[in-house]
Amino acid sequence: VEPARAATDEHPSGKEIRFIIRQEDHHLIFEVIDHGIGISEIDKKHLYEAFYRGTNATAIAGSGLGLSIVKKAVELLRGEMELQSEEHKGTQIKVKLPIA
Repeated sequence: VEPARAATDEHPSGKEIRFIIRQEDHHLIFEVIDHGIGISEIDKKHLYEAFYRGTNATAIAGSGLGLSIVKKAVELLRGEMELQSEEHKGTQIKVKLPIA
């Protein structure tokens, strides 16, 4: 199955955010890709902790709950989640869920 761009939005900085959904074998794959501020190596160690905010995200609204909730939901659905990010370049989050 070819990747399908399900939605495209604009980041407040004017940079594109891509949301891609596709099927691979017996899995549904969701990817979110941005070219924003990225995540530092230090912050990556704490990303899935509830209420943790990245050191470079203090000027951005949020509670620090988003990724911890998503990670728990993915685990409950027996899926996998991976994150790749480089500070000042952007972030890619990939969620892989089994199709029943």
